Amino acid sequence: MASLAGDATFVPITPCRAVDTRQSLFGSPIAAGEDPAFSVRGDSLGLQGGALDGCGIPDDAVAVEGTATAIDADGNGWLRVWDFGSPEPTATFLNYAGGRNISNTGTFPILTPGDGGPDLQAKNYGATAHFTFDVNGYFVTGQEGSFTPVEPCRILDTRSTADPSFGDRFSPDEELLIRVRDPIAEPSVAPLELVNQGGSDFACGIPEAATSVELAVTAVDPDGSGFVRMWPFDPTENYPNSGTMVNYTSGSPLTNTGTVQIDPGFAFELVIRNLGGTTDVVVDVFGYHAGPGSGDSYSSLNPCRVVDTRNARVWASADDSFDPVFEPTPLSDRLADGDSYQVQISGDDSLIPPPGLGSGELSVFESQGGALGGCGVPGDASAVEVSITWTQPAGRGFLRVFPANFVNPKSTFINYAGGRSVTNTGTIQLPNGGDPLDWIASNFGGEGFLIMDVQGYFRASG
Repeated sequence: MASLAGDATFVPITPCRAVDTRQSLFGSPIAAGEDPAFSVRGDSLGLQGGALDGCGIPDDAVAVEGTATAIDADGNGWLRVWDFGSPEPTATFLNYAGGRNISNTGTFPILTPGDGGPDLQAKNYGATAHFTFDVNGYFVTGQEGSFTPVEPCRILDTRSTADPSFGDRFSPDEELLIRVRDPIAEPSVAPLELVNQGGSDFACGIPEAATSVELAVTAVDPDGSGFVRMWPFDPTENYPNSGTMVNYTSGSPLTNTGTVQIDPGFAFELVIRNLGGTTDVVVDVFGYHAGPGSGDSYSSLNPCRVVDTRNARVWASADDSFDPVFEPTPLSDRLADGDSYQVQISGDDSLIPPPGLGSGELSVFESQGGALGGCGVPGDASAVEVSITWTQPAGRGFLRVFPANFVNPKSTFINYAGGRSVTNTGTIQLPNGGDPLDWIASNFGGEGFLIMDVQGYFRASG
């Protein structure tokens, strides 16, 4: 599969609202089956309920990172978002449930001319809901890349902070100032700053030159409904009216992953504000951008399914003759509590022989329930942006996804509740060790099915 836009570098912005169906010209929710198109570029997004003076996305942007949120849904459903003018993908970007606001953040190619027309297409399935779309940054070509992935690393956990100034739980309207960069980069910050925040005993590898970070925010055990906002610390800035990182409801832990701008020159980089119930908050970092020429470039893809354990297949014998057949075994591929699933994301569609069944060959990507031939992620990619869905969960739990050469980390990629499908999109490092095994997905909690849709990848320019 060819990339839609290759060798692009990221430019972060303070979160900016591009769409809000509650405030749009029509002011009506999106019904099941409706497929609105909308813009993220242009001088005015007010007709969509967005910023009156636009979000500053240039006409030559080839992709944007944005957060889609479903609000006040009257039932369960899902939303797809893709490049305007391209065929509708099979990948789902956002799963939502009635009475439960929820967000997901990811990157979307925009390949149409910057002439004021639509940039992105959405389609709603299942129920009626209001939607918002906040832009966190954009990608442009013609510059060397900026992204460096890191092993998943915890920078904040209010359940285990060593500094009482962070408090035990995150109260309504409370704000926290947190450190993201390595403490050693700022002499005025104590070496144990991350530990004081409940984070890693070691630095997470975010240098002073970083201009934005890819991170996951989790609301844990909230006692009511609400949302968490995050923005770059600057004592001269006012509180923004957009930039929601995660929405939560009582008793349901939720995770959302996205890129957030950080400004240099301050002892702290990010402000987190809680609006709603009381909750614990966990933040895990997966990588950073540090300006053109400092890291890897991004190539966007049409969303492509690489794992679907509902359709996973194995070789079996049709009869006692040991003639191999290729048959689906979905019931055997629900991940139970404690199960780990080995995933190949990159490279060509490797073929492996079925043990004891002669010389037949098995497609790895097909065996994962994915697309024959894979999704076009090259073997030298450093990281992949992927939408991961946990569906039909039998109970509450969480999912960790990490490089195969990394010891099981604390970092959580998805939190889920029984009976509710949930999707999170983020960038995960690849081992690049020559082994086709890329990631391990480990489940802790109720059994369910695992789905992965590739959105794009990072690698060295050229």
